[in-house]
Amino acid sequence: MFRSRVFLSAIFLVAITVLFSAACTTKEEGMSPKEVLETYVRVALNAKSEKDKTSLEVYLTGKALAGLKMMTQKDFREKLVKPEFKFMRFLARDQRQEENGNISLVYELTFENKSNGNKAKLVNRKIAYFKQTDDSAWKIYETRNMKSFIEMEKALDVMNFKYP
Repeated sequence: MFRSRVFLSAIFLVAITVLFSAACTTKEEGMSPKEVLETYVRVALNAKSEKDKTSLEVYLTGKALAGLKMMTQKDFREKLVKPEFKFMRFLARDQRQEENGNISLVYELTFENKSNGNKAKLVNRKIAYFKQTDDSAWKIYETRNMKSFIEMEKALDVMNFKYP
């Protein structure tokens, strides 16, 4: 009977240790670069305040982190909080491993804009570069624009365009 209590106590202790260690790990650990990017984009698209800016820092390192930290609250709102745009799609593709072990990932963000009475679809193709940190988490260290294009529902009338 004593052995079974010791055995049950040992199992209970191991179970508590596993649960505690799982609860203490962050979401970023074990995420692939694509998962990190998807999460970052989701958080960025829902950003509204300084608190959201802080939550984005978890997914960044290097130039990307430095750029975000340098942003004022006004800059942050102007660059990320865009109520006139409706997010439509996220597409990640063409993941490549570089010689130094870093990863690059091409992705597209598609938005719809209905301002000025002319419906438009905006597509922004970018490339994100990832670095694995000391704790084995993938973090975005740089992003670059590759191509942006706009499809408008109504044709743009350049003949009657008035310059501001």
